[in-house]
Amino acid sequence: MEANTQPPAAGSSLDVSPPTPPESSAPQSPVPSTSTTAPAAAAAAPTTPLSPQATQTQQTPATPITTPTTVPSNPPNGSSKDTISLNNIITYLTTENAEPTNIVGYLRSVASKDVGETILASLLAGGQDPLDILNPVQNTLGYLFILSARVSFNDAPPLQTAQIEQFCINFDEVQARLAPERITMLAKGLSRLAEASNAPQLAVLPLRYLTTRYPPTPSHLTTLHPIFVRACNIAGRPIQALPILNNPIIAIDTSISDLTAFDNVQYHYEGALSLLDLEKWELAEEFLEICVTSPIHSTPLPVQVEALKKLTLVQLIAYGKTRSLPKYTHPNLGRAFKNSPYSGITKSYPQVPILEGASDKDVKAVQADGNLDLVREANVRITRWKLKELTGTYACLTLGEVAEMVKAEQEVVRELVHRMVEEGALDAAIDEQGTITFADELAKSAALSSKEAVQKVLKDAEVQGQLLEQLDKELSRNKDFLMKALKGRDEGLGVEDMELYNAGSKGQWDDNAF
Repeated sequence: MEANTQPPAAGSSLDVSPPTPPESSAPQSPVPSTSTTAPAAAAAAPTTPLSPQATQTQQTPATPITTPTTVPSNPPNGSSKDTISLNNIITYLTTENAEPTNIVGYLRSVASKDVGETILASLLAGGQDPLDILNPVQNTLGYLFILSARVSFNDAPPLQTAQIEQFCINFDEVQARLAPERITMLAKGLSRLAEASNAPQLAVLPLRYLTTRYPPTPSHLTTLHPIFVRACNIAGRPIQALPILNNPIIAIDTSISDLTAFDNVQYHYEGALSLLDLEKWELAEEFLEICVTSPIHSTPLPVQVEALKKLTLVQLIAYGKTRSLPKYTHPNLGRAFKNSPYSGITKSYPQVPILEGASDKDVKAVQADGNLDLVREANVRITRWKLKELTGTYACLTLGEVAEMVKAEQEVVRELVHRMVEEGALDAAIDEQGTITFADELAKSAALSSKEAVQKVLKDAEVQGQLLEQLDKELSRNKDFLMKALKGRDEGLGVEDMELYNAGSKGQWDDNAF
């Protein structure tokens, strides 16, 4: 299960080399009354636009919207502008020395109007791209609102990948955290746009920059995490997600990210899929367990049931046996698992290979779940676990005796013993006569006797529990979330995000959803 790490296909507009950051001291360009030539940095950008039509036919950019919309109140800082037009917005952003909090309030007011998002997604009256005027460092909020609007409309003017990457690499994090909903909107739009262009890999690099730069620390969970990891999985590049997945989540802050409990479940499930592709079994088990045990709904989500199936197989791969779930796991999950084929096909492992003698119905069910590769990996390790069991009964055995007991060739046993010794999974030695001498379960005691390791695991579990409790309290204070959750409980799993996610990682984003 190796990750697909092939570079983008020839002709792709994605430039993986980071663009030169703009000079923070550069003077702001006033909005021209007529169309002007774009700055040199934009002129050097790739000529292939990133848009849903990029793989079909080149379309003429949408006609700029110049009809002003009356604003009930003036923009902040005493500006005399009382109408909304993109030209007025850009003039305000580049000439008014307003505080970021005033800017974000003004832009939210613009976006809330009936045609506000449409105006933000358009070109200037003279046909110039407003992103060629704004500086992604000095004008982070303006750039963010316009860019997030552009990636959310199918008929918006095409974007160059350089425009997207310049923002993701250079934006001011403090300013961006004032508008967390636009960061989420941008990330979802980038993912949808790349998939609609049949080039999901184009979203991976900008989303990686967003996910690594936006959180205050690498251990903060944000809405960007599940979107980025999902994009890596869809693009077949799980290795790109590994640096993010290696950072344990120990902090949340709902003031800088509009998190829900579902984001936590989705991140850990998608993260587990990446780790399974990379054969990081122990870390994948941790992610799956968090997904399974996270409280989110009165009834477990389908994704949590799927995670429990994978968790069972991963534990057989990593340890040769299943482990008990924490007591706080939803009881309906256990019942759902017992009613699935997995309960029967795994109970005799490793003595009986998984799916050996199983019905066609059970085999097809496992195949439909996408778990056949995990079953094969578990069955490959049967000899390992049978050999491990012998260490608790015998002090020494010949290669021939071991081969007969585990039903394998002597050379296979010899190679397996050497490999397990190198991995630290077995404390044994083979002499010249082919006799295997087992130590007194030293490997087992070395793995489990460390008091510091046990204390660290307990501490990590305590921190995770506190974070989940904090998130639960934050959400319980949100009246809108509670009303939505109660409605979802009464009507079944009808929350839009959950429907989108439960469609599976291999599905396409709905263009109309954004």
